[in-house]
Amino acid sequence: MLFPYFIEHIDTSLVAIAAVLASRAVAIFGFSALSGLLTRNPIPWAAQTVLWWVGLRGSVAIALALSLPDAIGDRQQIISNSFGVVLFTLLVQGLTTKPLLDALHLLETDPTQTQYRELLAQRSALTQVLTHLAAGELPAPGEGQPEQAAIKAQLEAVDAALRLLQQSHPQIADLIRQQHREDLVAIETTAYTRFLQDGWLKTPPASVVTPALDALSPPPTSPQQPP
Repeated sequence: MLFPYFIEHIDTSLVAIAAVLASRAVAIFGFSALSGLLTRNPIPWAAQTVLWWVGLRGSVAIALALSLPDAIGDRQQIISNSFGVVLFTLLVQGLTTKPLLDALHLLETDPTQTQYRELLAQRSALTQVLTHLAAGELPAPGEGQPEQAAIKAQLEAVDAALRLLQQSHPQIADLIRQQHREDLVAIETTAYTRFLQDGWLKTPPASVVTPALDALSPPPTSPQQPP
């Protein structure tokens, strides 16, 4: 009974789908803009678009509609519209999520970038191991020297691989600049947040890091040092 009723009144289901998309757009884009104003760290449009589009509905919406008492005159219409919205989100939005991520370049598809990030992770791990060995937390004096030499040699090999990758793939420089810029802006935001939490400020001040970075010409191209 539900599906024939849905087909017969598909026009109202389309209105419900449009209303759901519009209301979610207001919530996502509106609050994202407000968040960007308050934190001085705006959410990228690509991320906002994904948050808006992947608002899937499922069994909860259908269960809530079916739980309505028979005394409600438009109960069948509400159930039909809920079914239409759920069907749309699962079949249309669900199946188009990956193509949307690909179109917005949010999926890691470049093997060069993957290799670069793996090398950064390895460099960070080796640096931490060297720091641990240099701290002297060893069973006996001098026992860590062979390990230190081996780790240093491996670190030099990773650094050489990073330099070679940057030389052979100039586009890596754009990734380095972007990550470096995001790290600097995040540090500024963290500093402002601490002042806000301590009560020294009531509202976050305007960013001074972003204008300084925007004024750089050309931007710095030195490799990012991983944390």
